[in-house]
Amino acid sequence: MRPPTKDNIKLVAKYLEEVYGPYKDTDEELLVVFAYQDPKKNTFWGEPVLLDDFLGDLEHHAEQLLIMNSNTLNIYYSILPHVKSKFEALREKKPKTRGTRETAYPKAKRLELDVDFENVEGLINHGKKIIYDPQKLKLAAKSLWASKIKPALEEVGITPRWVFYTGGGLKLVLEFTDFVDAAILLREFGKGELAKYLTEAIGEQAKKKPPEIAVDTAVFDEARVMRLPWTKNVGYTTPEGRRLYIPVEPLFESDVQLDFEEVRTKVRAWLNAHNLLKERGTGENEEDDLELWTEEEDPQELKGELFGKKFADVLRPYWKEGQRHFMALAFAGFLREKKIPEEDAKAIFGKVLDIFIGEGLDESKEVKDRWRAFEDTYKANPSEVSFGGPLLEKLHWDVKEVNKLKKQLERVWALNKKYTPIQFTALPKKIERIYEDGGVYTVFFKGIKDPFIFEGTKLIDRKNTKYGISYEKVVNKDFVIKLEAFFTQNNYALIWPKKVVTVQRGKTFVQYEVIDNDTVLGIMFSLMKRAQHLASTRDFEAVSAARLVAKALELAEDAVQDDKPPTAYSFAYQVTEDGERLVRVYVPSNLLLEAAYKLKLLKPSDMNAPQKLGQLLLKAKSIRLGRKLKNERQGGKVKFAFYYYIINGNAVEELAGINIEEIAKRVAVKAEEAFEDTFNFDLEEALELDDATLHNAVIQAIKELNKDGEGAPEEKVVKHIVAKGVNEDRVRKAIEKAIEDGYAYRPKENRLKLT
Repeated sequence: MRPPTKDNIKLVAKYLEEVYGPYKDTDEELLVVFAYQDPKKNTFWGEPVLLDDFLGDLEHHAEQLLIMNSNTLNIYYSILPHVKSKFEALREKKPKTRGTRETAYPKAKRLELDVDFENVEGLINHGKKIIYDPQKLKLAAKSLWASKIKPALEEVGITPRWVFYTGGGLKLVLEFTDFVDAAILLREFGKGELAKYLTEAIGEQAKKKPPEIAVDTAVFDEARVMRLPWTKNVGYTTPEGRRLYIPVEPLFESDVQLDFEEVRTKVRAWLNAHNLLKERGTGENEEDDLELWTEEEDPQELKGELFGKKFADVLRPYWKEGQRHFMALAFAGFLREKKIPEEDAKAIFGKVLDIFIGEGLDESKEVKDRWRAFEDTYKANPSEVSFGGPLLEKLHWDVKEVNKLKKQLERVWALNKKYTPIQFTALPKKIERIYEDGGVYTVFFKGIKDPFIFEGTKLIDRKNTKYGISYEKVVNKDFVIKLEAFFTQNNYALIWPKKVVTVQRGKTFVQYEVIDNDTVLGIMFSLMKRAQHLASTRDFEAVSAARLVAKALELAEDAVQDDKPPTAYSFAYQVTEDGERLVRVYVPSNLLLEAAYKLKLLKPSDMNAPQKLGQLLLKAKSIRLGRKLKNERQGGKVKFAFYYYIINGNAVEELAGINIEEIAKRVAVKAEEAFEDTFNFDLEEALELDDATLHNAVIQAIKELNKDGEGAPEEKVVKHIVAKGVNEDRVRKAIEKAIEDGYAYRPKENRLKLT
């Protein structure tokens, strides 16, 4: 990305003055906090700045933030300043704190809503961080704001101060005339009332089609940080993997300041009229009373979630360019032949499309054609609908092929009789997320450190748990979990518990699971009661990465014990005293790759295994992985250069149940003795090993050859690296990649500069 312009610096400075200016006359000494996030790595935090100092030199601080953004980092600011005395007291206990609710200033004048796109014409995939058509997505965002969100807000007398397009959604900023208690404004009103109002008011058609927006309720926290306007969102890529730089810019601006009580009264009145208003719970854990249960959701979503995935597995081999339209007609014909209600069929059909667009098997621009095929099928006279017609007449399949596919689809739909959906009016919001891998389900709960792992009909104990929970003893061995439909992403359950109550509602009967000791929820709540440790939830990827590191260390130990040369089969370690007793373990990449093969996390036959290894490790945020290039110079020359990963040894020990220091003591002497010989190869060899090393050589060459400050001559950069034995075409491609990724740019023709 290019360096920040003066206009951008002024816009950011003006916005931050609007955010923090109202706090300058408070009695407390305050701090402001900023965060920087590498889209491929962890978030890291800037040093807190005194509010008065920050406001006294706004343009300087704004420029520094924009420079960080130009280095391909997402920039976030704290929605509230923090009280310095409280912040520093907490820092003595937790040196790396970024502040909490308790340290945040207790009053606020602004409320920010983070509105994510859910189903905007298949233009975005949040999970994979892919945007399929940036221009169309922005147009859809403008349309969504003008046609749906704006009228919904106007109905309850709300005009935002700002509406920003963020790339992944919209950011709405409301400003109030006076300070309001932050807990009431953010959590009671923002999270408990306004987010629900906006979702419900816009989603009145949600029972007919998937909702278009989701209000992120995690942002209503006093210590939350939000994306800074007039920076660029660098978190998304194109389907081809090209990094997108999406400006966070305003779609709407006003000078309106709202009366809090007046607005809240109108929102609560609407919720009450729609039977959606919940009063606060009583007792010591009022917040848990509010957050414990989800609202009842549409069962069509449940069927779409389960059957959409299974139908997609059957249809995937046939969903090819040139025949996708006819496959859509045939599939819609199958759903109609089976007399699947249109709303259920629509949810299933939509899920299949979402999956195929996400996988690149279909195109978002063709979505309308697919839906037209579905709608025409359901509008037609039943006698005119045929599953096999499009396949026989248009694709010229033979009858055997048609019957084979139809039998596969029928086997999927047979699950509708095998499993009875149990629709909960109240499901625990404590469930944060669930992963399935080869029939093993890992369930994470908010506020509970260790996940619960189910396999077959029993719950597996984590060997390294330290909190006195013996999972097997809690489980009722007669209780059967139907693994094929355990939990869906939307917190629905398709299970066959022992205790089910059937309740008559008019002419219909609804089944509910009784929360008792013999049910899944009963088991989970029993475990939660006994789990006393309230640390942050571990990322699922961190568990896999920790096992990977543990295996790599075992390989290193075995190699040294067998008196093999340590080379690639060794690691160095370092212990530092910094309040957390952080153990840093340095493990060479090739050793980690071998461990990944042995654990079957990667296949040796996969040409992209090294890249996938890096992706896995960098996802594992809780073990604080960092990929580094180590250069050792001797006599003015680079003697060796290699990549290694820095790992939080404490986290690996806890997640994988090993003792790193014991291994380190046995390995250290030989590893250190052989260390000089281990990586004693020339830089030229290193440059041929991987693209990442070549990238660093390009950056270094641009830096060294930019002697006049006007930029390094491009041809000199190329010759400098080619002279070391690297292919010229490869060097030129590496230069273009560095420019594309925002590390360098051409200030003028044939000159290169670092951003």
